[in-house]
Amino acid sequence: MANKHIGDLPHALAHGDELAGQLAGKAPAVFLDYDGTLTPIVDRPEDAVISQGMRNAVRRLAGRCPVCVVSGRDRWVVQELMGLDDLIVAGSHGFDIWSPQEGTIERTEGVGFEALLDEVRARLHEEIDPIEGALVEPKKASVAAHYRLVPEGERPKVKEVVDTILAEHPDELRVTPGKMVYEIQLKLDWDKG
Repeated sequence: MANKHIGDLPHALAHGDELAGQLAGKAPAVFLDYDGTLTPIVDRPEDAVISQGMRNAVRRLAGRCPVCVVSGRDRWVVQELMGLDDLIVAGSHGFDIWSPQEGTIERTEGVGFEALLDEVRARLHEEIDPIEGALVEPKKASVAAHYRLVPEGERPKVKEVVDTILAEHPDELRVTPGKMVYEIQLKLDWDKG
């Protein structure tokens, strides 16, 4: 099966028995994103709260196979929001992972850049806090500039600030665009996938 791609596998709903035969003896795992998968995309990050029904569904699934919640949010935030202790959680775009069996696994690639991220946080607060609806979300390994609540005519101002910061640190920072958010990250060969 190692040579098979997802597209090569039979559709689970249409050909469940065939898929089960191909997976016999193998242990499946499920990977889920928090924002936009387990919760709807919302205007403010703090409003993305998992429903009790979804939490129960994830709990039942985790009783059948390993479940990993992968997020750009800090790991401890996701763990607190999920309220389940039998999940693997990969936070901070995979820089900080926790599992019930292994405990905490922290990647060291971003170590030593804390001052730069602090500078980015302060700069974003200074320059986009005055823009109506703009939100700065500091994280352990990145800083997010949310503009979903910014009036449409003001949104280019947020992008301009982000672009200026990136231009000042071309070898150190990159941006990962999201759903009405600019995630400013260290320029490392790393992503949450």
